[in-house]
Amino acid sequence: METSNDDQARIAALEQQMQDMNGRLAGLERAASLLPVPGRPGDAPEPAGEQGEEATVGYSGRGRFGPRRLAIRQRMTLSEVLSVTPESIAPVFAGLGSPARIGLLYALIEGPRTSQQLREVLDAPSAGQLYHHLRELLGAGLIAQPARSVYQIPPGKIVAVCAAVTAAAQLASVSHQAPPPIVPEPEEEEPPGGDG
Repeated sequence: METSNDDQARIAALEQQMQDMNGRLAGLERAASLLPVPGRPGDAPEPAGEQGEEATVGYSGRGRFGPRRLAIRQRMTLSEVLSVTPESIAPVFAGLGSPARIGLLYALIEGPRTSQQLREVLDAPSAGQLYHHLRELLGAGLIAQPARSVYQIPPGKIVAVCAAVTAAAQLASVSHQAPPPIVPEPEEEEPPGGDG
């Protein structure tokens, strides 16, 4: 049976589609292998136990943040958290302490913006008000100015900014009267075979 040029072209196109799909599948499998799996050691901070394990705190983020694809995981032990000097982090909290500045950060998560674009985000405030907020964010190290009248969140800080918003939303939504959620200890599984 002889194949025509049209059939050969269709076969070549199908082979190319299969190669493309195999490449995409390999990429998805690589990405999936990086996702945390419940119960796999090292994926989540373990609760402090009776053996004196130190508590850990962390955040992670993965995916497309504006024009960039990022994957970041950060963890600190409780003693590392408590060793951070209040003076070194107070400017960050001050930078985040304004609804207008948080709105600017939301816009900058999508990518760099000009001062004119950022002015529109704030419903056209005076240039002085905009630059006041930008100076506060620059001073806190939350944004950078890579070019004249252009502002961005440095790529290495985008996930941390999102994590800060997530933590603030959690803090704002949980009543100070409510007890902390109890996370049950994982039960040990009995080995196969039992007492036999």
